[in-house]
Amino acid sequence: MTFASNQWSRLLAFAVAAAVTGMLVISSGQTVGAQSEESTKGLQGTWRAQGTLLNCNTGLPLGAPPFPALISFARGGTATAVVSNPAFQPGQRTPSLGAWHATGPQSFSLVHEAFILFDGGIFHKGTQRITETIQVNGDQYTSVASSQFYDASGAPIGNPGCAMSAGQRIEQ
Repeated sequence: MTFASNQWSRLLAFAVAAAVTGMLVISSGQTVGAQSEESTKGLQGTWRAQGTLLNCNTGLPLGAPPFPALISFARGGTATAVVSNPAFQPGQRTPSLGAWHATGPQSFSLVHEAFILFDGGIFHKGTQRITETIQVNGDQYTSVASSQFYDASGAPIGNPGCAMSAGQRIEQ
């Protein structure tokens, strides 16, 4: 092997190694950037929220005390919410499970359902289905929601209710 061909082989090996390394750095940077952007600007994660019941016709608060909730949005579009609304008796409502998807850059749609395990107060055994539209702004979100109750046979009970909430991302 001559000096020129040996130098050519080294140069070719260096160029291939540099190209592969560059592709790995670029692709890992894109992945890290996407994860970082999603964790600071997307919906994925766990949020502490405060809900307020609204008059569906006027959009004004009903006067019932606000209630806290914890909501987790998982990668892949699943959601879990734990609501502490004092209108429910202890143990009457299960956590809700649901699905979410993006509707815009910082806009999301969420549908989740919970079981109402027994009759009590103003609630009857069956399910509650909540549909929300969520707007995220950094580590804050706001939502508007409608809620429909169903009896154990799946028939709607009463008219849908309305609510709004504001959430703060929980971080370490």
